Amino acid sequence: MRRKIGLINLLRWLFVVALVMLAGVLSLFQISESYRQFGRQSKNIREEFIGRQKELVKREVERVVDRISQDRAMSAGKAKHHIMERVYEAHAIAENIYNRQRGVKNRAEVKELIKDSLRPIRFNDGSGFYFIIDAQGTNVLCADSCSLEGLNVLEHRDYQGRYIIREMLEIASLKEEGFYHYFWTKPDVRGVDHRKLSFIKHFAPYNWIIGSGVYFSDIEKDLQQELLEKIGKIRFGDQQNGYIFVVSYEGVTLMNDTKRHLIGKNIWDLTDPNGVKIVQEERKAVQNPDGGFISYVWDKPSAQKSSLNVIFQKPSPKTSFMKGIDDWQWMIGAGVYLDDCEGEIALLHDCRMRELKQVVAGIVVMTLVVILLFLFFLSIVGRYLRRDYETFMRFFSRAADSDEEIKQDELKFKEFDELSGYANRMLREKIESQRKLEAEHERLEVTLHSIGDAVITTDIDGLVLMLNPIAEKLTGWRQNLALSRPVNEIFKIINKTTRDSRTCPVNEVLEKKEIVELENHTLLLSRDGCEYDVEDSAAPIRDSSLVVIGVVLVFRDVTAKLKSEHEIQRSRQLESIGTLAGGIAHDFNNLLTGIFGNISLAKNFLETDNKAFGFLDASEKSIGRATDLTAQLLTFAKGGAPVTKVQAIDEIIKETAEFSLRGSNIKLHLDIAPGLWSAEVDKGQLSQVISNLVINAQQAMSDKGGNIYLRAENIYNPDAKAAPLAAEQLIKISVEDEGCGIPPHLFDKILDPYFTTRELGNGLGLATCHSIVLRHDGLLKFTSETGQGSVFTIYLPAVEKVAILKKSEPLLEKVESVQSLLDARILIMDDEPHICQLLEQLLERFGALPATVDDGSQVVSEYQEALERGEPYDLVIVDLTVPGGMGGQEAAENILQLDPKAKIVVSSGYTNDLVMAQYQDYGFKGRVVKPYQIGELKMALERVLAG
Repeated sequence: MRRKIGLINLLRWLFVVALVMLAGVLSLFQISESYRQFGRQSKNIREEFIGRQKELVKREVERVVDRISQDRAMSAGKAKHHIMERVYEAHAIAENIYNRQRGVKNRAEVKELIKDSLRPIRFNDGSGFYFIIDAQGTNVLCADSCSLEGLNVLEHRDYQGRYIIREMLEIASLKEEGFYHYFWTKPDVRGVDHRKLSFIKHFAPYNWIIGSGVYFSDIEKDLQQELLEKIGKIRFGDQQNGYIFVVSYEGVTLMNDTKRHLIGKNIWDLTDPNGVKIVQEERKAVQNPDGGFISYVWDKPSAQKSSLNVIFQKPSPKTSFMKGIDDWQWMIGAGVYLDDCEGEIALLHDCRMRELKQVVAGIVVMTLVVILLFLFFLSIVGRYLRRDYETFMRFFSRAADSDEEIKQDELKFKEFDELSGYANRMLREKIESQRKLEAEHERLEVTLHSIGDAVITTDIDGLVLMLNPIAEKLTGWRQNLALSRPVNEIFKIINKTTRDSRTCPVNEVLEKKEIVELENHTLLLSRDGCEYDVEDSAAPIRDSSLVVIGVVLVFRDVTAKLKSEHEIQRSRQLESIGTLAGGIAHDFNNLLTGIFGNISLAKNFLETDNKAFGFLDASEKSIGRATDLTAQLLTFAKGGAPVTKVQAIDEIIKETAEFSLRGSNIKLHLDIAPGLWSAEVDKGQLSQVISNLVINAQQAMSDKGGNIYLRAENIYNPDAKAAPLAAEQLIKISVEDEGCGIPPHLFDKILDPYFTTRELGNGLGLATCHSIVLRHDGLLKFTSETGQGSVFTIYLPAVEKVAILKKSEPLLEKVESVQSLLDARILIMDDEPHICQLLEQLLERFGALPATVDDGSQVVSEYQEALERGEPYDLVIVDLTVPGGMGGQEAAENILQLDPKAKIVVSSGYTNDLVMAQYQDYGFKGRVVKPYQIGELKMALERVLAG
């Protein structure tokens, strides 16, 4: 074999020749010396500039500190004038009310009017309020704490031991008015008392002192805010780059007008590119009472911008002067940018550059000579190198598709000959590896196609390599279309709650090199428009050296699973609400029973023209509305059912809607069809549905006002035999607003208990409506478009038109006119003593002979003894629920075993309990609902006795 030339040796000699020629570069020493001289001159210029600028910033900072001292001295006088004006205003209000009302209302009523007028007034961002103290030291008005009103505070002392109220009364008696300094609590602020300045003025008609005050901390706070805004506007220096900044001792930025995004943030650990802790150095500087200088790097406010409006100037070196205000914990500072002197230095630089041009010209000539020589020698060997190079290029160009090896005899250089041996061996190993890889790929593809979960694999760049059939179905992409596409394009996921895009887990795996779990509430957007709840994980694919070469993403469709879990959770929420509501309503109704009954009794002793009769009548109606409230609470009671009766609903709709919008800026448009059919409904629950929907519509329009369209009409159901509405005749009620609408991703949640989008909402309004309508065999639907408003529609089964008697509330008949209850022996069982006492008084007024017990076992025992004596009771009233004892249902069963003809009436505050709704099925002859209305109670008992 012919001896070949060594390429490495040839290149080595060429490189030596090049180094010899480049030795001439040493002539550049003259250039470096010139730059050293330039550096010394630049340093002198900078030192002179910095000295002048330091004096400037120090003068500006001290001027601001002096201004702060002057403004603080003036702020106290302004506060005193302001609080005095507020007290004069309150005194004028009190005098005006007194002069207008003293001949119309009594003394106590006029006092209440004055208190009610001054109590809600607030000023100084809510910390200012009025107080009134009488001559005996009793709190007449304490607007920040109503619980202190009526208490005598004559002996109250602040933490310095001063008798505050005594000293105020002394000022009022001697001077009629005056200022007073003391310490007092601050609204909504816990801890020690705060220093306060008050102004008081004597109010002669009631020998009161009316006063108000201001906290010195608020005066300081307002002054500080005003001063910070003024400081932010200060500019100085030739280019107006100078400004004043303020930082607290703890490192919170109080003012920096050039970087307002830092205001309010703690930058204690802020570090410049050179590692200087800027704020910590500022804190050290202000420990000197006269202030001090610090040096660091900072952005210029007048940074130059390019033609594309992009800031390209880097942070500049800066020296700042800092001075502290200890009692405010403020650090006042201003700085100078050291590179502002670069203009002068640039002129010096231009001069030096002209001197260097001659030197550079010589160097250029020398460099050209060296380049020409190098190219000459390179051209000699280039022809031989190209031949071998082209041989290798032909090999590599066909290596991917061909198994042809390099012919080594055709190569000239020894090094290329050695490389060809390695290349041929690599080709043979590639062919063998490719064969094994194809077999392994076939086994892997069969395995992945058999997996029940969706699988996507990618390469190190996140490009798709494979999708199994499940992944094709969920993503909507066929594998042939998805190959080599970015996985972000195939696997699109969002947050189910916010609809915000989520980072593909493949990207996180490639970044973290570890397994990544998908976050909860992840939604997969399929190419065909479908959406799937998905869960699982992504993991890195590693080679034998543990180097990550790709990612495998495994996920599954859990839409049905999550929907099932959501329904179970909603059911449990409704059950817990019902348990709570039932207990509250029962106890509330027991309390209302005593109040309602005693008011009704009191009315019986008065004539209708008596002035007290009107007040009692109004109280009775208010309690009636409270009864409706307990009925609403029972909507979710466990096992409960509405107490329904056939009635016209047009008036219910009209009255409820108008009442719910009373005093609002919403205009109601009623469109109730003439001859609207009747329905079998629970009036209180239907009113609650209408009220909730109207109030929701009002809140959706926020403060801008608008229109609500409430329509009611008769419709025929074309699918009467199909669920969920089986009635042929329906009443359709719709509530339409012009509000913000409901985003589509919330459609599945708005009927859930506790779900709300409003800050003060409790999430029960629409859930209550949904529950009530379902219990009336109806249907609640809604449509909404974001920004266009919403329409909620109720469908209720209608009944044939019947005569609906309006409920009247006649006065209690006189005892002499009651005949059917006269001498009737009635046994009462209730665990509440006040209810037993009330029923006993009512029945005695009717002429009956009542007896009371407080437990189911006692009522059974008493009834049995009366039977044995031959003096049976004509009627028994039992409470349905007795905590810890025998209730009315069990007691009734025992009594009916003793006497199947016994007349038993059930009583309960659970107005929609199943026993109350279907009392006949449990052996009762009648029912009475708490709180009792005397007329209804009397008629119910008479019907049972007559039956």
